[in-house]
Amino acid sequence: MENKENRKCRKCGEIIPYSLWIDGKKKNLQNRKFCLKCSSYGGHNVFPDDPSRKSKEKCYTYWTETDKVKNRFSMYKRGLKRKEELIEMSGGKCSVCGYSKCIDALVFHHKDETTKLFGLALNMLWSKNWTLILEEFKKCILLCSNCHIELHRKLSDDDPLNCRTLIKSNMSNQEIAEKVTA
Repeated sequence: MENKENRKCRKCGEIIPYSLWIDGKKKNLQNRKFCLKCSSYGGHNVFPDDPSRKSKEKCYTYWTETDKVKNRFSMYKRGLKRKEELIEMSGGKCSVCGYSKCIDALVFHHKDETTKLFGLALNMLWSKNWTLILEEFKKCILLCSNCHIELHRKLSDDDPLNCRTLIKSNMSNQEIAEKVTA
């Protein structure tokens, strides 16, 4: 608990009384951070140049290079962890060929591009709200990079294992995998 003698204005250092008579009424000043010279009574009793505020230090441009690297690394880790969770939720392997060796080679493809709000790349996974990510995830299918590229190359319609046809069908990921491996 503070001593009454040690409670000082944050701006000028003048002692702040705990109470004072103002306009014929006794006013409580015990929660003030600034004296009445620095901040008049009835004001908000805050200053943008309040020495106790550290707003500049919170701003990314004022961070040290070490802090910036730590922050980027923690954001990357969060995105990677979220991607691993989404991959587990979708079966852990490519829905077409079953590839599962490297998660960096697994991507989420939107079944219907018209409903796509954002992609599920790492930069979105670490920065977006988890509930928004799950909503977007429901619109996707897990593919390996090769199947994803083949899908976007628009394989011919007479190919029985045409990725585009399989994905646009309402089959589950497991049904697609069974059809491709059969």
